[in-house]
Amino acid sequence: MPRVAGPGRPAGSKNKKTVEKDAAMKRFKDRVFKVTDKLFESQLVEATGYHVMVAFDKGAKKLLQVTDKKKFNKLLETGTEGKDYLFVVAAAPDYKASDALLNRAFGRPTESVELTGKGGQPMIIKLDK
Repeated sequence: MPRVAGPGRPAGSKNKKTVEKDAAMKRFKDRVFKVTDKLFESQLVEATGYHVMVAFDKGAKKLLQVTDKKKFNKLLETGTEGKDYLFVVAAAPDYKASDALLNRAFGRPTESVELTGKGGQPMIIKLDK
């Protein structure tokens, strides 16, 4: 039976709330896509942990974090780890973050379930006609 013209939304058109929701989702996705590499990098750092280099400051007689790139590279090239500098864990690796990254990259691992009958005996399946 053909549709009678009258009040209501035209067939196939979206509700106003649905249109607003779709527009908001598009804006959200556009913003996320712009920073995808930063998001991946931050999750990778979360998954693997974060280390900082510290070096012994002989004048101050204490360990200081090395933030200068030239000093960092010079210590790596000419210094001895454990004597001139150390790497210190600033944030421990997070298992959940690494698990999430691996699942996204390789898919969620399959899980097997072993089914047995009563008392560990083989399961008997009867098929009725």
